[in-house]
Amino acid sequence: ASLPEDAQDKTELLRIAADEGNPEAQYALATFYKEGTGVPKDLDKAVRLLQAASLADNVDAEVEYAIALYNGTGTPRNQPAAIALLRKAARQNSPIAQNRLARVLVSGLGGAPVDKVEGLKWHIVAKTAGKGDPELDEVLANLSPEERARAQEAAKKWIGINNAMDAANKLFVGFSPRAGAKDLAEFVNCINAAQRDVLFATAFALPKTILEALLGQANDPVMRFGLQNSKSSITGFH
Repeated sequence: ASLPEDAQDKTELLRIAADEGNPEAQYALATFYKEGTGVPKDLDKAVRLLQAASLADNVDAEVEYAIALYNGTGTPRNQPAAIALLRKAARQNSPIAQNRLARVLVSGLGGAPVDKVEGLKWHIVAKTAGKGDPELDEVLANLSPEERARAQEAAKKWIGINNAMDAANKLFVGFSPRAGAKDLAEFVNCINAAQRDVLFATAFALPKTILEALLGQANDPVMRFGLQNSKSSITGFH
């Protein structure tokens, strides 16, 4: 079946931009060649485009090219290079790369030295970004308490430095509290600025600053409701 003209035009525009060195266009066109969308399916061309885009620091391309190198798909297998590229993408906050790197380090696949603490650090980092992995959860649970604590502390430190909270995002996934309680201050600002009802829930005791913000002022028209697993100064109040 032939593609609609607008799809053909899009493919041609991507090809022009990719030829001019645009990494986003190179990655998108690589996906087209990989899947046979708008162009004949061609894994060799797809991988060449992924390589070009990855050299320009396109993180999605780095991950896809690393997987191609690891498996030898459309390119000679080079697992050390693949692992190095996964490390680079993981440090650029790619949850997929973080998960793949965690699996490599935990198992020693691809000739990587086994480092369960470092691998599970990346697993925890990826999981806070929504990329969970039940198998790695089990490995984490079976670590010694000392090793588990080291992995968790390393993940917390990395996230605190590299995955800062962004007040402009309506939805943010991450752990709390952060170093310096910057996230708690942002939560207080959000609660105080609310113009509609607020629900704030935690599995732990709410910090005092959060409790005070939820308690609000007398005759406050906004209902602020906090949920936690223990009694506090807001228990029984709206």
